[in-house]
Amino acid sequence: MPKSHLRFADIAVGDQFNFDFEITDAFVREFSVISGDYNPLHLDQTYASSTKFSRRIAHGMTAGVLFSRLIGMHIPGSGGFYLSQNIVFREPIKIGSSVKVYGKVLQKVEALKTLTILTQLQANNSKKLLVDGSAIVQMFE
Repeated sequence: MPKSHLRFADIAVGDQFNFDFEITDAFVREFSVISGDYNPLHLDQTYASSTKFSRRIAHGMTAGVLFSRLIGMHIPGSGGFYLSQNIVFREPIKIGSSVKVYGKVLQKVEALKTLTILTQLQANNSKKLLVDGSAIVQMFE
């Protein structure tokens, strides 16, 4: 059940929303099953230790899934739907880390009932920006 059901009129430029999420081994393994992406970088420590990351990392599209949760559950929640999302991968998402998923309304277009939302994934321990981008969302009402 969405945490929010905001209407276009309820939302202002500058509004911010966030939630924390734990990147667990179980989540990464389940993501592999759902996505069909079994790259050993995500699943095999022996293989991953031979890469520049020296350890297993989460799938980059973990950020996409978390941004979808941000849009579908928080801003605007059940009051809108995705039109687009761009994503820039800046740092690997470490398994076992806690991340903050953050969104900020950058723009509202009344004629189209759309929002442009800054989307970011940050490491909670270092505040390092891991992934960012922007979403365009159209509102139902």
